[in-house]
Amino acid sequence: MDALYDRFHLKYEVKHIQEDFNFVSMLANPTPDPIVTLTQQEIEKAQKDVLSVVSDETIDAKIVEVSRYLRNQGIIVSDRTYKQSRLILKAEAWLNEHDEILEEDIEVLKHVLWHDPDERRKTESTILEMVNPEKNRIITMFDEAFRIANDMASKQGAERQQKAIEVIAKVRKAKTDIAKIINDLQRVKRDTKSIEPYLNKINKMLTDLQMKEIGVISI
Repeated sequence: MDALYDRFHLKYEVKHIQEDFNFVSMLANPTPDPIVTLTQQEIEKAQKDVLSVVSDETIDAKIVEVSRYLRNQGIIVSDRTYKQSRLILKAEAWLNEHDEILEEDIEVLKHVLWHDPDERRKTESTILEMVNPEKNRIITMFDEAFRIANDMASKQGAERQQKAIEVIAKVRKAKTDIAKIINDLQRVKRDTKSIEPYLNKINKMLTDLQMKEIGVISI
């Protein structure tokens, strides 16, 4: 099975819909008919263009560094996958309109260099720490906020009241910290499009918590 699984290079973990209103929307809306957005000729041209993207020794050194870090954490990835990852990096660079692979393109490997879903976040964190540490910090803060909010949901009565006060304060602080990181990056003209959704999501989390717990605590 490992040899078969090795041939599925890009892996995305699709979770169940968590919000009730989104689940209802999924049930109510009709399934759209698929439409063709690329012709065969366009696909063939894209394949040729991808092969022309330049990859230098710096990128190879980064891949070696990633493999070493993952191996030290017990995440073993086959040589076949690492070899294929070079072509994936070229495709990612082409999609990002780069003539050569840039360090930021390496982030796509977070979808490649894991087998078990339990390895996904560890792989993502390892790669982001090398190429986008600010994003890694934001994801870590968001994941922790999500975890403590879920933990509070299992509490009842006075225990829930006390926990809600703590959780809302921590989520509010995480929101402030995430906003500061984004503002600092924007100040130095860094692209923040990929991390702004985390600010929107934690803002919604905070709003939902306050609305849900408003009868328990005073905000």
